[in-house]
Amino acid sequence: MKVPEGGETIVMLGGAATLALAVAYGQAAKMAGNTFYLLVQLQEGETPFYLDELAACVDNLQIYTPQEDSQDALMWLQAQTDLSAIHRVITHGDAVVVKHWRQWIVHALKPMVSNDVIWTASVYGPMQCMMKGVCAQCLQWQVDPKTGERTKAVYSCSWQDQPMEAVDWDNLDDRLAQNHTQEILSSLWLNFVLEH
Repeated sequence: MKVPEGGETIVMLGGAATLALAVAYGQAAKMAGNTFYLLVQLQEGETPFYLDELAACVDNLQIYTPQEDSQDALMWLQAQTDLSAIHRVITHGDAVVVKHWRQWIVHALKPMVSNDVIWTASVYGPMQCMMKGVCAQCLQWQVDPKTGERTKAVYSCSWQDQPMEAVDWDNLDDRLAQNHTQEILSSLWLNFVLEH
């Protein structure tokens, strides 16, 4: 994920896994002269980590639980910065986390920010070879944001952070569902091995 040259206001939205990325990205963003805000929603049982490191590389951090109203996130962000000054919004995490924040963006944030905001979403489709094009397990459709028509297939293993408006979210759901049975079996096997 590219870090802008400087002078931009960046908002990153995510889940627990986002905390690790935010340390590295936040350091680079701050060194480049950007302002960096982080909003994270933790699921039940998840514990925040890297809080000391994050304090040094974000302008402010807010952690939410599923019980809290997403309107709280908007009010917190409005207290931090002028929403019209936001240049980039990055959503990071698995498909469930990104969908949660995407809904929040569409209903709460997007109407209040500039039309020039760059929207980026992590697209962690099923991957196998990680070599771009060898197995094609990670192929992901993109769509025209205006028409919703599919425009091209991309390798999500090499392009994990894509323009949010261009992601075919239904296709991503279908692709991820392909591995669901295998994930259940792997989890059961791991539990069996660890118990014996």
